[in-house]
Amino acid sequence: MPDLMRQLNPRGMTGVVVSALSALDIALWDLAGSRAGKSVAALLGVARPSAPVDVTCGFPALDTDALVAACAAEVAAGAQGVKVLVAAKGRSVAEDIARLAAVRAAIGDGPALIADANCGWDVEAALAFARGAAGVGLSFLEEPVRGNDRHALAALATERIVPLGAGQMEQNADRFALLAEAGVRVIQPNAVFAGGIGAALAVAKDAAVQGCAVSPAGGWDIVNLQWMCGAMTGGSVELHRAQARIARLLMERPPEMTEGRLVVPDAPGLGLNPDEAALAACRVG
Repeated sequence: MPDLMRQLNPRGMTGVVVSALSALDIALWDLAGSRAGKSVAALLGVARPSAPVDVTCGFPALDTDALVAACAAEVAAGAQGVKVLVAAKGRSVAEDIARLAAVRAAIGDGPALIADANCGWDVEAALAFARGAAGVGLSFLEEPVRGNDRHALAALATERIVPLGAGQMEQNADRFALLAEAGVRVIQPNAVFAGGIGAALAVAKDAAVQGCAVSPAGGWDIVNLQWMCGAMTGGSVELHRAQARIARLLMERPPEMTEGRLVVPDAPGLGLNPDEAALAACRVG
């Protein structure tokens, strides 16, 4: 795959080129596993049978009461952490902090609580949020500034208020290295965007060498669980509740959370068995 990447993308472009190569790489891993009768994780060596789960369930459309209920329900079901989206729906920094404080009060001090701004703030707003949320006990703050600007991230990291995470849609290995250099402590490659399973794994291993945690974000746990458990001995996987229907269309039995962990399916490849009729009904145009 690296040779193909160099041939088809000699100038290191991102965007649609890397997205297409990501899909091709993932399909080839699935094919290799299917032919070998092994899961992708097994092809990679099975470093562990399961990975801890952070559940993205704190969506902006939820009012505070519904947000608290959603997060509390996930923790009650065993989630080791929950992720809440901030910097959305026109809410102020103070409103986002209040919502997170309400979630923390409901779930207690043990579970991880992650705030994800989806690159929604300038550095001043991100800094105000970090300072205001210092007492909430965030595990990390994900992608706080627009464009994952490395200079702005470095300015935030220098404050040492809360660990920073970034990288869910980055598509260049050099960019990941720059994020780590800027002080991002949780590197978040997603194979669906980063260039495929091989590319995401290479980023993750480099990040681990630099002392960073690895936690893929941006959904697609049905793909990222495989390489995270196949070759990485640590790190959590995001379970994105907004993608639950997609997973059901692609797999008869998607991975389910058990005691706060996702277990790698033992089916060959990625375990895909698409519901073709249901997928056809989703066609647009």
